[in-house]
Amino acid sequence: MRSYITGWVVLATLAWTTAASAQTSAPVAPSRPQLRAVHVRRAPTIDGRLDEAVWREAPAASGFTQRTPVGGTPSSQRTEVRVAYDDAAIYVGVRNFDSHPDSIAQQLGRRDAEDIFSDWFSVGFDSY
Repeated sequence: MRSYITGWVVLATLAWTTAASAQTSAPVAPSRPQLRAVHVRRAPTIDGRLDEAVWREAPAASGFTQRTPVGGTPSSQRTEVRVAYDDAAIYVGVRNFDSHPDSIAQQLGRRDAEDIFSDWFSVGFDSY
């Protein structure tokens, strides 16, 4: 019985020490880019243009990182992303700037092809 009580005392002490430690030295969260989506009453026209009021009202996110050629480094070209939503869908507006538009790679490939040489931007939604 004595070892049973000692075990509970040790466990309670560890729990209290851990809780006290967590309160005194809260971890600092790394700075992450943020993107704020705006609610719209009317869906934007899906036409490849970002000239409607919804895209002017949605704040632009920028300062992205690239995956290739050197992953995790600042993107070599400026990109602006805006997000809007309504009761039916999420709308993503992307403006990719290029200092040399005459050299944009545009090799054709099958759907989901990853082994082709082309310039691209992707959007992913994590349901968790």
